[in-house]
Amino acid sequence: MDISNKHITFVWQLNCEYGGGIIPLFSELASELRTKFGCKISWVFPQQSQRRDWIDEIKKNDKVYFVSSVDAYEQDFENILAIIKPDIVHTNFEMMDIAVSKAIHKLGLATKLVFHIHDALRFNKNVELYFIRKHMWNYRMVKRYHKWGKDAYFVPVSEDMAQFVHHYRKHRFLLPPDYQAGKNIEYDRCTIVPNGISTERIDRIPYIKVSEKPTNPFSFLSFGGRIHVKGIDVLISAGDILIHKGYNFQIMLTSTPESRKQVLEYCKEKLGYHSLPDWLKLIDQTQDIASIMNLCNCYVSAARAETFSLAICEATFMRLPIIQSEIAGTQWNESNPSVLTFPNEDSDKLASCMESMINWDKNDLSDKCEITNTNNRNSYSSKKWINTIVDIYKGL
Repeated sequence: MDISNKHITFVWQLNCEYGGGIIPLFSELASELRTKFGCKISWVFPQQSQRRDWIDEIKKNDKVYFVSSVDAYEQDFENILAIIKPDIVHTNFEMMDIAVSKAIHKLGLATKLVFHIHDALRFNKNVELYFIRKHMWNYRMVKRYHKWGKDAYFVPVSEDMAQFVHHYRKHRFLLPPDYQAGKNIEYDRCTIVPNGISTERIDRIPYIKVSEKPTNPFSFLSFGGRIHVKGIDVLISAGDILIHKGYNFQIMLTSTPESRKQVLEYCKEKLGYHSLPDWLKLIDQTQDIASIMNLCNCYVSAARAETFSLAICEATFMRLPIIQSEIAGTQWNESNPSVLTFPNEDSDKLASCMESMINWDKNDLSDKCEITNTNNRNSYSSKKWINTIVDIYKGL
């Protein structure tokens, strides 16, 4: 497809206080499409997000539409797409995929459809009514990826999710097997594209070398909006182990009002604290992550599931060493020299990694952080990501 002067619409199931790392990345893509190819860009978001500051930034350059509720998605998309008649619709975060596909078919549009798979989509096997919910899950996934995604092009951010989508596109009503690294699969209409990093919010201030930061206390940082998925309970338990060994440290944890309640509840019920321990500091989520990272000595990702961790990559750009769980979605960073890993959900091994990080020679660690930064900037630049997405559009 010649994408010159085409209309491209980005669809988002996203309503967060800040645009995180993904909205700046797509904003860079939109700028490239406008300036280099003369494209017209529009965006669609849930109604709840319309008062976000980052939405106002998007409106300065592009038209933004809103859909009202899950029950009204199909009719809302029919109304929106009938007006703008886009050449390409690029959906993000799954929830609107089927409604968009139905609207395109009902309107008889020749619109090309791209499904971007960001989330770690796996069925939770520890649920009540397991067999009933399993069949419902399989039905929904086949409906999304085989029926309504039949003509879509898929962009998963990890091989794990590529295997997941491939399984259901083959019309299989069974749970997919666990991720198998290095499995040789020929994917149909699918390109694995790890996220790029828009460095706007990272490079706006100079980074501070690990060797130049105070270590009394040694400060660990983690982003903790979703307690279970992000493994915050695992991290807090590791902190409890470490404090009993006499180490002077602090865990800085970004949080929401809801996650604060969950963290306090965990500390009281599982660890026996009467309040938040002194070594655990909860801070508000913010777009200014560079300043926070400059205050810390190490970034920890204890996530149980990820596809591609923007936070890990951004932390390496700020020359922070990393401790991360051994899961499929973060394997891309494991071989870097300033990284320590631990088995998923293993608080004891995480505590050992934290201890090793505290004791690591800071000049040696600083040198290794520079190597990791170079490796990841070369592999996950926004420019490289944008070129790949543009090539996908051209191939539709």
